[in-house]
Amino acid sequence: FAAGQRMRSLHIGFCPPLEFNPDLVVEQIAGPDVHVKLSQVLPYGARLDVKLKSVGQEPSDAVLEFFTRRAPTTGRSAI
Repeated sequence: FAAGQRMRSLHIGFCPPLEFNPDLVVEQIAGPDVHVKLSQVLPYGARLDVKLKSVGQEPSDAVLEFFTRRAPTTGRSAI
């Protein structure tokens, strides 16, 4: 984040694309406290909106770790 900046959007590409719609798990491992919103998760990539919990006067980095997993099935079938 630049000094005074509060929000960033991140784009993660999956190459090659996954064969399923994944669950995306994101964990912050370093940096100032942020809130992460999964805006869109698709087989070919994801978009995250990352917002600082408080605006900093200095540039800063939030370090995120993420992984995908196959979304669990509900056991229901559509009619």
